Amino acid sequence: MKRVVSIYLCLFFALGVVAQQGVREEVYLHVNSTYLLAGETLHYSAFVTEYGSSSPTELSKILYVELVGENDNRIFQHKVPLDEGRGYADFFVPTLVPTGSYYLVAYTRWMKNFESYFQIPVTIINPFDKYEIPKADGLKVEFSAKSGGLVFNQTNDFIIQITNNHQPYQTSGRIVNGEGTKVANVQTDTNGIAQINFSPKQNENYQLIIENLMGEFEFFKVPIAAAETSIHMDEYPGFYQIKVSSNSSSELFQVFDGESLLLERTIQPNQSFQLSKSELKSTGPFIAKSREASHIFGSINRVPEPIQIGKYTTRSKVEIPLQLEGNFSVSVHAVNEQPTPTISSASWNNRTLPISEQIIHWKGANKLPDSVKYLPELRGEIISGKVSPSLSGETIVFSTIDSVFQFRPSVISPTGEFNIQIEPMYENKSAYLTVIEKDSVGAISTYSNFYESYLNLSFPEVVIDSVTAYRLTERSIKNQIENAYYEVPAVVPQQNIYPFQFGRTLKTYVLDDYNRFPKMSEHFVEYIPEVVARQNKSRSKIKVLMEYLMSTDLPPIIVIDGLPTKAEEILDFSPYKIQSIDVSQNRIFLGPLVFDGLVSFHTFTNDLYSFKPGSNSQNIPYQSLEPRYNYEYPDYADDKRTEVDYRRQLYWNPELKLDSSDTLEFYTSDLTGTFEVIIEGYNAEGKPVSLKKEFEVTTSSPDAN
Repeated sequence: MKRVVSIYLCLFFALGVVAQQGVREEVYLHVNSTYLLAGETLHYSAFVTEYGSSSPTELSKILYVELVGENDNRIFQHKVPLDEGRGYADFFVPTLVPTGSYYLVAYTRWMKNFESYFQIPVTIINPFDKYEIPKADGLKVEFSAKSGGLVFNQTNDFIIQITNNHQPYQTSGRIVNGEGTKVANVQTDTNGIAQINFSPKQNENYQLIIENLMGEFEFFKVPIAAAETSIHMDEYPGFYQIKVSSNSSSELFQVFDGESLLLERTIQPNQSFQLSKSELKSTGPFIAKSREASHIFGSINRVPEPIQIGKYTTRSKVEIPLQLEGNFSVSVHAVNEQPTPTISSASWNNRTLPISEQIIHWKGANKLPDSVKYLPELRGEIISGKVSPSLSGETIVFSTIDSVFQFRPSVISPTGEFNIQIEPMYENKSAYLTVIEKDSVGAISTYSNFYESYLNLSFPEVVIDSVTAYRLTERSIKNQIENAYYEVPAVVPQQNIYPFQFGRTLKTYVLDDYNRFPKMSEHFVEYIPEVVARQNKSRSKIKVLMEYLMSTDLPPIIVIDGLPTKAEEILDFSPYKIQSIDVSQNRIFLGPLVFDGLVSFHTFTNDLYSFKPGSNSQNIPYQSLEPRYNYEYPDYADDKRTEVDYRRQLYWNPELKLDSSDTLEFYTSDLTGTFEVIIEGYNAEGKPVSLKKEFEVTTSSPDAN
């Protein structure tokens, strides 16, 4: 019989809030290295902030991080706990991961509403796999307009990327029209990149002419993707000189700062105008938009030039004064001998940049969605899924299987969908979804909080020359020696805490403290006076005698190791597999349902012990949160160990809070060469900070410190 409480809790989620500032989030990951070998560890530290600001997010408590390979192959998927927008984790690269290009991707559940995520390219080399040299593909050229397309008869800016056999190609050439007349010179840099501008004519064909290594000329057609507008901008002291190219009589010009519209004006296209820096009230960065054209400008600082801080001997102490206040992440790592992957438009647009630039996700200037599909994980983790719409209004429960279990209900929507908020856990668990009071419910499907697929990710082939291969072999050997002495860092203790669920007064009966009987029902008759159990061929029943007189007489909620079940199912189960029985005489509310008391059975193994769940339940594996570690490193002032020390990662602190001047201290290892210190984060004023320092480690005495 169905029991419905005549109390209706109306939960209104303000979908209109998506139109307000600050509702979006963005992620930046600081990684210790983007070039790793099998046997090394990828460390990352996360900064999750409100979109377009440095304020830590208050919307999400979990960050989803995954390493994605070609064909959507997922190397790992992490759920990282967030505390005031900060979190961290790591991944030891096993020998099962093949050599290739990957992307480290991060996002919150809420960010999926805006189809946004952070991405950073990562290269992994597996020295235990046979390396196959990519087939020579000669000269390859890619063209991309800065504002997405070219406007005919107007000056346009665009980028040319040239590779030769998968390597960046530094060369010179020219753009010619159909008559062979030169319209632009092309000169690529050491990265194979050139930026040019010219005015394309409609119905005109253009070609790029460059000389290959054989001294022969090669011709490449310039693709013309027509657009309605483009933006050209030059910076001068005190102002920006801007021209919006268009074939219209007028255009709407806008400037955004994150999600905020700073200014808007109607301008006459194809004529230059000035924008005073004083109008913007800050140094940026900003985005200028005119229809579909966009242009990033303002204060955008790329990776700073490293500051040389001296030389040190092996196993010596390094002390670096820090005049910083704020929240940071610090990595001290050997400089990599990294081969350059194939350059593509995707890798150009998403190359590794410091936090001062990566925090900008300029999709924020686009129109926000009218509604949201994914609720933010504001107070915990959300398990969502779908059942038959015929179950609308029924109660579905998420429960874990354990001695101490989590039990969370939700009401199924008219479309058959459900969202259950649970307490995130630090252990992998076997869990069940159960539709209460139903004998059979059909399929119960769940939605992953990870993205199903990624579009427009480029996975260039990795090219390794013979010199690099030799160095990588040496590096791999030292890694294996170092791993032989490696000790797993201590885990920061985290306890799964489940708030008050079934009342504060539970009576526990350990069956071995009493006589055991062949039938389950006999135990209640003999020594559990709070419960009445009856079992016969026509009907089985369990009733809890409430501590206080109730106006209505309702059945109890019955569970075994956390799984909801029915009286007939549990009374047929062998009592010799039950270790204890808990009884609550409190009235229990589960969504719209009410139960008089709880009878909780615990098996000896706390894993159902061969108990068969009903057809109204479905098992779902629960993936735990990533553990938090205390990273420790050798202190050679006291440590006199004689084993070799081949650490490439001299120091890693994913959460360094500074409130005044301080000193960064660590020891070098037995490795010599160049090491880099990278500090990323936000200072006390909320401004992004990216610092890079370098030092040399030698076997001789240092000449500077």
